[in-house]
Amino acid sequence: KKLYDAAKTYPYLTFQAVINLYNGPGDSCPNIDYASAVNNLHSYPNIQTLGCVHTASRYDCGSSGTDIYSATQPISDVEANIAAWQNWSKCSTTQDLHMDGIFFDEAPAVPGNTSYMNTSATFTKSTLTKGPKTTLFNACTAVDSGYWAVADYINILEDTKKAYYAVDIGALDGDGLYSQQTTMIIHTCAGAASTVYGDVNTIVSYNNDAIAGLFITSINPTRADSYGTFSTLWTSFTATMGNVTKANAGRLGTAVRVRVGIARGHGDKERCCELEIWASVELNTKTRIMQNEICGAIGASKIYFSHQAHMLHSGASDLYTECQSLDLL
Repeated sequence: KKLYDAAKTYPYLTFQAVINLYNGPGDSCPNIDYASAVNNLHSYPNIQTLGCVHTASRYDCGSSGTDIYSATQPISDVEANIAAWQNWSKCSTTQDLHMDGIFFDEAPAVPGNTSYMNTSATFTKSTLTKGPKTTLFNACTAVDSGYWAVADYINILEDTKKAYYAVDIGALDGDGLYSQQTTMIIHTCAGAASTVYGDVNTIVSYNNDAIAGLFITSINPTRADSYGTFSTLWTSFTATMGNVTKANAGRLGTAVRVRVGIARGHGDKERCCELEIWASVELNTKTRIMQNEICGAIGASKIYFSHQAHMLHSGASDLYTECQSLDLL
C-alpha cells in the first residue's frame, strides 16, 4: 500500500518494482499472491515492473572463493528466463501480468562481456511485448564504457551510506556523461528527513550529480526480505524525490539561450560547437539532445560532452569563424 500511495501522490515519479520469484521467474505461472500484486502494480501508469534475471551461476571467485562470477550463466538460460517472464502475461485472461523490463542482477563490469550483455538486452527488447522493455544492469560498481551503449540503465552502487560518501560518483558515471542512465541503491541508511533531503538533492538534482534513479532504505540487506520491506525513511525519501524531480522538470522546461560556434581545424576536417548557457540553467537530457542535433547539423562526426566546460566538440579547435545565437525551449 505504501508504494501505491506514493505512486498516486507523485504521478511524475517513475517507480521501478523489481519482481524476483525464486531468483528469477520461477518454473511456471505466478501464484495468486504474486499475480494479484503484479496486476495491482499495473493499475498505476508510473510503476514499471522489472523481472529479475541473474547473469551469474558461479560464486567462487576472488581470494575468498565466494565472490560473484558475473556472466557465467549460459546465455541460453538467461534467454529462457527472459522468455519465462514474458510468458507470465499469458497466465491470466483477467489480470495484467506483463513485465515492463528486465533487471539483470550480478551484471558484469569489466571488459570482455559486452557481447554477452548486448545479446541479453537485445533478446529482452525483441521478446517482451508490452511496456518500455527497460534493461537495467545491476553492476554495483564502475563499468567499462561499452556497457553504457548496451543498457538503458546501470546501477553503479548498492552499498551503505558510508560507502556512498567514500566514492567519487564522477568515476562511476563517466564524469556525468552517463548520469541519465545511472541509478544507485543506498541501504543501511540512518538519519533524519533533513539528511535524506541532502542526499537526494546531491544525487538527483540537475544542479548536482543529476543521476536518473535512486533508492534509499534504512534496512540492512542481510535482513530477511530486506528489499520487500518499507523502511522508516520511505515517506521522507519519496517526498524528497518528488520535490527534487519537480524542480528538475522546471529546469527542463526553462528557455535556454545557447551560442553555437562553428570552427575549422585539422585540415578543415574538424568541427566543434560550444554552447554557452546564458540563463544559468544546468545542462540536462532535453537540451543535450538538442545540442546533439545542432552539432550534427553543422557536420560534427563525433560528439563528446563535458559538464565542466559546457562543450560538445568533435575536434580540438577553439578558433570560431562563425557564430549564431538561438533560443531552445
